[in-house]
Amino acid sequence: MLVFIDLAPRYESICDAIATLRRNAGTSHIPIVAFASQQNLQAHEKARHSGATLVVNDSALLLHLNQFLDQALHVD
Repeated sequence: MLVFIDLAPRYESICDAIATLRRNAGTSHIPIVAFASQQNLQAHEKARHSGATLVVNDSALLLHLNQFLDQALHVD
């Protein structure tokens, strides 16, 4: 399983949901790729702080999807 989540327009409540997924033992392992516009630096930072596996610019998402998937699904 993998979660792609658009941080716009209500990134604060979405980031709360990311943090909830991270706190739950049953969902904490699920990779989360969050995306938002390049200009929305607050959304990027809050998503990282909330536990998103990867936070990317929405304009780059499709262009680099294969690399993002490899990075998000990387198992240590």
